[in-house]
Amino acid sequence: MLDILAVDLRNALRIFRRSPGFAATAVVSLAVGIAAATGLFSIVNAALLNPFPFADINRIVRLDMIDKGKPRGLGVTVRQLVALQQSDVLDGAFASNNWPMTLTGRGVPEAVPTGELSADGLNVLGVAPLLGRVFHDADGPAG
Repeated sequence: MLDILAVDLRNALRIFRRSPGFAATAVVSLAVGIAAATGLFSIVNAALLNPFPFADINRIVRLDMIDKGKPRGLGVTVRQLVALQQSDVLDGAFASNNWPMTLTGRGVPEAVPTGELSADGLNVLGVAPLLGRVFHDADGPAG
């Protein structure tokens, strides 16, 4: 098998020496094709396959409650959240809540989505803030 590969490689090098224009065209074509495929995969990977910047995204689980086909909030007390955070089964746990609010003060009032996150939420998700620092336990009460 290796002998056949060596013979094929010698023949290819001989052909490339006899016609350097063909060799240059082949090398440039391969380079452009590899660059295009790499660029396209990077875009598809970032946009479709892994759109969120979370660390270990395949290990994140979200718990919700659905009552008769309608989503409802999953109520967790502070004690339950602290127990989940201290559990040996989970790497981390945090609570979050989202709702729309109205922004007023300048110009026309505008509906904006808002959210609330327990202090260790960004650490659990493995997300670094774009500005400032992450929240610490001292920034809010336990849970």
